[in-house]
Amino acid sequence: MSGLSKVERLSTEKIGKLLLEMSSQTTFSLLVYAIYSITDSCFLSVGINSRAKIAE
Repeated sequence: MSGLSKVERLSTEKIGKLLLEMSSQTTFSLLVYAIYSITDSCFLSVGINSRAKIAE
């Protein structure tokens, strides 16, 4: 990052570069959350399925 403050950067740099830079962290965190959610669902379905077989 150059020596400019955030306000100065918003008024001087290209919008595409700023958009990519500022949205990348949010996009990455949403990707991590999606992977966590899918993994959690898989583990829960295996755990619930095994308990259902024991109850029979």
